[in-house]
Amino acid sequence: MKFEKQRFIHFREADPAGILFFGRLPEIYHDLFEEGLQEQLPWRELFANERLALPIRHLEVDYLRPMRAGVFYTWLVNVMKLTDHSVEVHLQVLHENHLHAHLKCVHVCVDQQAAQKTKLPAQWRAALEALQ
Repeated sequence: MKFEKQRFIHFREADPAGILFFGRLPEIYHDLFEEGLQEQLPWRELFANERLALPIRHLEVDYLRPMRAGVFYTWLVNVMKLTDHSVEVHLQVLHENHLHAHLKCVHVCVDQQAAQKTKLPAQWRAALEALQ
């Protein structure tokens, strides 16, 4: 199941022209990614884990149409690819049947003590699979 949310662009997230500041979209993505996983996995298990982490390895964003402050958009978070060590997540931002932005993010599972990638724990994998 994809994680879908209706969310508007806040005034503080916009530039002086009232359009979403380009650097805010990755922040919003990460907030939505956390919310989507929260339904499957306790927040602390993933984001406050002392041994394992899921940092961003790759991020790309296509801005296709302006996103304006005060306007509600549909935000779709979907896991597109899951490997033993990583997950590729996509975000689509839609309004009135138009795609305004697309974000692709690859997270890799890291053992923080060994400072190297490691396999995704079964519990994390199950939570990520729920977003497919």
